[in-house]
Amino acid sequence: MLKLQDTVFVVCLVIFGACLIQEVQGQFEDVRCKCVCPADPASNQTVNATITNVLPAKCTCEFVMHKNESECLRCECKYESRNTLTIQVVVIFIILVIAVLLVYLVALLVLDPTMLRGESQMQQLQEEDIGPPDLQRQQSYIDRVGSAQQRWKRRVRQQRTNIFDRHTMLS
Repeated sequence: MLKLQDTVFVVCLVIFGACLIQEVQGQFEDVRCKCVCPADPASNQTVNATITNVLPAKCTCEFVMHKNESECLRCECKYESRNTLTIQVVVIFIILVIAVLLVYLVALLVLDPTMLRGESQMQQLQEEDIGPPDLQRQQSYIDRVGSAQQRWKRRVRQQRTNIFDRHTMLS
């Protein structure tokens, strides 16, 4: 029985995953020649940049920009190489870490539904925390962990009030 919030969360996750899977168009060569010619102050030309895939020996302004030598005096051409496999591995690793953290978040929300409850419901649960001894039967492991977690949360809340409200420590 999923709540509306849970359903919206799952739909958002699916849409986010679909956006990640889409193919992106771009230049994925490992080597390239990048030529940048600054704007000519005499004319209204803007900065001219060209990126092509050529051999290192042909990475010159004359060959890449198709200009004569006098027009290429202020141009700068660089031959760049990069390892796209490393970039892909790093991106996939980051996506996997985010996916694992999201799965962990969902697991926490399933195992500890009190995270979604408001403060008033939490206080009601704490007031009803432990029943009479005759009602305390042998509890399952998850119930024992849950009660230990509630006791820990209560102690932390009490410590916070001692420190921030009463300005006392170790009481």
